[in-house]
Amino acid sequence: MLGRALVRVGETIEAIRIIRYALEHLPAGPIAVRVPRKVPVGEYFSRYEAPRGEAILYLRGNGTEKPDRVKVRAPTLANLVSIRHTLLNQQLADIPIIVAAIDPCLSCTDRVVLLQQVGAREGEILHWAEFRRISLRQHVLAKKL
Repeated sequence: MLGRALVRVGETIEAIRIIRYALEHLPAGPIAVRVPRKVPVGEYFSRYEAPRGEAILYLRGNGTEKPDRVKVRAPTLANLVSIRHTLLNQQLADIPIIVAAIDPCLSCTDRVVLLQQVGAREGEILHWAEFRRISLRQHVLAKKL
């Protein structure tokens, strides 16, 4: 486990060096661009190396402001699979450093909300307005407790 901790410290030091180099060699000019409002017709797939691994983005545009489909797979989602195997036969005290070694971003994997609406039929879709109404009601009830 000491090895994992030393790797993390080394990565942090190297990240600081990279940031300093990038700032010293940043070209002059604007740093923001205007993004078009309409998504062109077609399918777009992109992969890039993020701090926690490979991020994958998929978009299917229909020429309007709202694309047909948007899919983002965060690196943490793929990295979480390794935790089960890595934790086998380890000491309880080693769990934090083992989990920290993959640098999980749990909010990146929190993408699904399942609700069972009273009186709803199997497979019925809960529309956003109804979901929001239920959420606000639950928030008010929680505040009263």
